[in-house]
Amino acid sequence: MDATHPQHNPVAGYGWIKRGQDHEIPSNTGRQCININGAIDCAGLCPITRYDDTIT
Repeated sequence: MDATHPQHNPVAGYGWIKRGQDHEIPSNTGRQCININGAIDCAGLCPITRYDDTIT
């Protein structure tokens, strides 16, 4: 198994915004974490996922 911690808010890598103008990007508020553990079943090639409160 391997764990992942998805990011809640966007990271702007590029965009079409005219120079000198501002553009707001909507984002989520708060800092609640999502912890997902996942593995792949080799026999059936099916993903197995588990959501946990903490990952250590």
